Amino acid sequence: MHTPGPWRAEQFGEVQWAVKTEGEWDFICTTSQGNDEDNAILIAGAPDMFAALEAQERADKAEGAYRRAESGTPDVRSTFDKWVFAVDEAKQLRTIALDKVRGDG
Repeated sequence: MHTPGPWRAEQFGEVQWAVKTEGEWDFICTTSQGNDEDNAILIAGAPDMFAALEAQERADKAEGAYRRAESGTPDVRSTFDKWVFAVDEAKQLRTIALDKVRGDG
């Protein structure tokens, strides 16, 4: 299992960047290549991207349940509502992750 988020990117020294958790010295990693800031921002977005992928997986499973229910189960409305909720959640988490990595959030 990974270290829980949120993670943040911040400058560390003159040229390096660090990815940290909420604690003062809770480092996930430091960068040591070119494009350090961009790499650190991308790495810091990993927990949000992971959450978005898990949400999409839940949406896919909910869609499967709806499609099965659609073919004859009396619980069609309930499975449809769960699917719509899961898709909306996946979209919201995807937007959060992309905004963070792109620097918009």
